[in-house]
Amino acid sequence: MIALLETKKEISPDLVASKLRSDYQDTSNDPDAKSLENLHRIISEMQIQHLTLHEFLNKVAQFVYLQLNIHSLTIGIKDPIDKKFHYIAFAGLRKQSENALKNCVYTKEELLDPRKYPGTAISKYTKLFLAENNPYAPGEEETYNRPLMLTQKRTTLNDSIEGDYLDIWIMERNEIVGWIEISGTKDGKLPNTKTILWLELVASIIGLIIGLKSD
Repeated sequence: MIALLETKKEISPDLVASKLRSDYQDTSNDPDAKSLENLHRIISEMQIQHLTLHEFLNKVAQFVYLQLNIHSLTIGIKDPIDKKFHYIAFAGLRKQSENALKNCVYTKEELLDPRKYPGTAISKYTKLFLAENNPYAPGEEETYNRPLMLTQKRTTLNDSIEGDYLDIWIMERNEIVGWIEISGTKDGKLPNTKTILWLELVASIIGLIIGLKSD
């Protein structure tokens, strides 16, 4: 008991503070900590540099694409003028796909039409669209990175094939004001739960910022 008390007395508060500071500064061995650090940096840049919403969303698209191992990603937002939804941020797409997506414009009713875009709700904020259900309107095939592979077959439950995508809703005051759309991960698999939760967190932050800018 005496030896234990003596050991406790040997722990310097300066060493405790130094360790926590060192742990905080070294995120190289913790991917989640590194991702959080990068996300915080992007939000701070928006405050300090007065980034426009368009600039901010493009930085977020690149962040998600790189940090979460996403195959390709887009962000669509409701335009405050025409009240329609447009794709405005892109990462990991071929130029032809990006240009095709820029020409896609949706009303809220079109965006959420289950006959045109059949999908399955994964959570309140995320919907999964599988290639086998042809979740695209005629003429939208060119929006995919590899349209010639839209007949690709799935071999396992975790496979992500061309034509699969997830939409993560961006909400502001309980209304859909946009979405993050991903086409799977770089290892050819559907995203796991942690990745989906990360995407939902990022979508919530975007929704909050859109709300602050509209006030």
